[in-house]
Amino acid sequence: MFFQDTVVDTTAWMTLTLTAADAPVSIESIEWTYNQPGFPSWEPQYGFVADRPVPATLLPGESMDIEISFTPEEAYSFAAANLLVTNSSLNEAELNYWIDGSAAPAGSCDPLASCAGVCTDLD
Repeated sequence: MFFQDTVVDTTAWMTLTLTAADAPVSIESIEWTYNQPGFPSWEPQYGFVADRPVPATLLPGESMDIEISFTPEEAYSFAAANLLVTNSSLNEAELNYWIDGSAAPAGSCDPLASCAGVCTDLD
């Protein structure tokens, strides 16, 4: 997931949807980890909210939405983090989602429009 040119001190959101395919998925925990060597912790700039309490079990065909937020603190900065979803289902690996974000100063969207804090050329 990539948050591009999010305006400083505004919050942009994206949705990550987890869906159980053929077998139940047991979500034990969701947490931020920062495993990129040389990267500082960007935790204050990122957040998430799951649409159900965790731990949770998704039956085949069921989904869980995780709303990911990015609120950059400095213009022209780049922030990266890893969202770790611990899957305690039998013989299943944990799920890792790399999240990147770049920041733009306030009012820097010209000639693009600012939509929920993100510079975009879309309506």
